[in-house]
Amino acid sequence: MDTNNDRKLSLWYEHGCPEEGTTFIARHSSACLYDTFKGVCEYQLYPILEKDADLLLYQLIKDLVMHPDFKEYLNAINLVGGTSINFNFRRGEYEEWARPYLLFPADDRITTYYKEELKWSYIVGASSMCYHSYGESGLIDEDDYPLFRVYYIVKWNYLLEGPVVKYVEYFRRDSSSMPKMENNVAALTSVICSVLEIIPENNANLVAWRNRLQNSLDMIKTHANELHILHQVGLYDIQALWNKLIEEGLDEEQLKRVSKRLETELHRYAMFVVNLIDWKMTGFDSSQVTTVIPAHRTNCVTPPHSEPEYKRPTDPVKNCGNDFNSQSDGYDWDNVWPKYPFERGDMDPEEYEAKRREWLWKYSR
Repeated sequence: MDTNNDRKLSLWYEHGCPEEGTTFIARHSSACLYDTFKGVCEYQLYPILEKDADLLLYQLIKDLVMHPDFKEYLNAINLVGGTSINFNFRRGEYEEWARPYLLFPADDRITTYYKEELKWSYIVGASSMCYHSYGESGLIDEDDYPLFRVYYIVKWNYLLEGPVVKYVEYFRRDSSSMPKMENNVAALTSVICSVLEIIPENNANLVAWRNRLQNSLDMIKTHANELHILHQVGLYDIQALWNKLIEEGLDEEQLKRVSKRLETELHRYAMFVVNLIDWKMTGFDSSQVTTVIPAHRTNCVTPPHSEPEYKRPTDPVKNCGNDFNSQSDGYDWDNVWPKYPFERGDMDPEEYEAKRREWLWKYSR
């Protein structure tokens, strides 16, 4: 019988099949359009104890993967006070909201953040494009690209019947371009190897973690399901490994250096695959991958005023990470995301999305 100390996390991404409508679970890799079952490595997902897991992050990623449509996402989450976003625009105006993104502000070296945003370990970012049509001429004015306008944080709400997950909505001080992602698979592979070098081979308390990380390298190489890779490398419970290494007497300074590197690259990989893979219909949005990485870090300066920081705009700050350069990991990124044989034109956004998904389902599986 499970106790609170040995209760295992129930995995929503472990089983399923296309017939059940859970194709993102059964698929070997969701970013490849070639025969994805060639060269698959055999693996099992190592169990995660609930007491070791970051349950808020676990729920947040589930909500994003299951609800890539922004309106559906808002309807599905427990949003405190409801949303302040106005989806009912006047005639001639429309605001099209893009897919919500998982973001780790401190480990994102591309995106512009404000100081108050950097204090959160992870957030959900939302962006939109505004359209304005003028009279019978049909002239249309629109944003050049989606703007990052809103973000959501996840917290525990402690009730008499127990804790439940809740989300809180924040409007940003000013809009900026929505984040692009970097392909950091090579950097993640490298740092996993570095961690394996400091784990003793014959230590009984660490053999499971050693096997788990070694297995994750094979999974990355053979393009295993990306949600499974996140699990295996320790996105939700990596702190349990660090605690064991400290117990075994590993030098804490050495551990601090390598642990930070792994967590950083793991967070970047999570943003890369959770945000850009179409988990429902197959495909990868390669247009949102960038190789332009800022070369220098800009320090965060507290605005010289006493008002809450989110109420008054100040110059945004950049948060840049380590110096790993993104490299190709075997995916044919230029050909993964299909070029649709039809134009959006004046098509209703919902109609366009339905047509896009229909085309993907028919031709890209």
